[in-house]
Amino acid sequence: MRRSESGVAQTLLAMGLLTICVLGACQRKVDGPIATMGITAPTPTPAAAVTITAANFSFTPNALTVSVGTPVVFVIGGGSHTVQIESTGGACQNVVTTFPYTTTFNAPGTYHFHCTFHSCGSGTCDATCTGMTGILTVQ
Repeated sequence: MRRSESGVAQTLLAMGLLTICVLGACQRKVDGPIATMGITAPTPTPAAAVTITAANFSFTPNALTVSVGTPVVFVIGGGSHTVQIESTGGACQNVVTTFPYTTTFNAPGTYHFHCTFHSCGSGTCDATCTGMTGILTVQ
């Protein structure tokens, strides 16, 4: 082998080793595709709270659809009222008597709520309840 061929071979060998080293460094473990680009994922904006007002023997609104994770705030607009909400299993939650009351629904479904003073009383949270009632659909 001539000297110039030996130099070319050494250069090619060095470039090959350098390529392997660079590619090896690019194969390091990362925490997802965004991390490989040096970009951080944006923080999701929390859903805006919705308000349900109890007044004049009714809830306003009395039928509402929200996304999972949306805070729901119950307030009293006048009179003396309570709120009892159906839990995910269909049973009633405890009667709420302190307002404003904020809750978040983390599971999709249809939730019935009512005022225990002005509807079917405590312990019934389904569609058979009449009077001061409401339905919340969570999607």
